[in-house]
Amino acid sequence: WANGGQMSSPLLMTTTRSAVHAAGMDRQAALARLPDRYRDLLTMVDAGGSVEEISEALGLDVDAIPPLVEVGRAKLAGVLDPSPPHRVVGP
Repeated sequence: WANGGQMSSPLLMTTTRSAVHAAGMDRQAALARLPDRYRDLLTMVDAGGSVEEISEALGLDVDAIPPLVEVGRAKLAGVLDPSPPHRVVGP
């Protein structure tokens, strides 16, 4: 990470409150529905933990953190809005 492992990467930025409230569920309630590992990971990201701090706390390699954050955010988005994505089919 060019910024010394700090959580200022766009990938590691938190979801805005307006997006969470627009989905109709409180972020904390949505986080509580995630598997423990993803809930813990996103909670640490929200608290501003560094990649190194998070990797050490979770016992994971530093390089594993960004992709896990991406997966965790996708899971969180699925909890906040469980409707399937809409696809445009046809010409």
